[in-house]
Amino acid sequence: MVSEWVTVTIDEIKANRRNSIAMGPFGSRIKTDNFVSQGVPVIRGTNLNAGRLREEDYVFLTEDKANELRAANAFPCDIVITHRGTLGQVGIIPRNSKFPRYVVSQSQ
Repeated sequence: MVSEWVTVTIDEIKANRRNSIAMGPFGSRIKTDNFVSQGVPVIRGTNLNAGRLREEDYVFLTEDKANELRAANAFPCDIVITHRGTLGQVGIIPRNSKFPRYVVSQSQ
């Protein structure tokens, strides 16, 4: 029941590791030219729907590019929140997600 939910801050539930709260890469660090047919998926607003991650319609980056953007990497059980554009888009990466890691776009 909703009445049993406990209100906490993001700071109280974040992981105790570097970049546990992070934004997607700034501006031109991800360009259309960086997209490849397979690799590490990029989570965009279109992948967030009703608190869930839609595991379809991804664009992908190479492993090297994802490593370069490691501060913007997200993993299973991470919460992804949109901070600009269509606000209110939130999703959690499922424990049994299709990929072992993701890169969040600049709007997440």
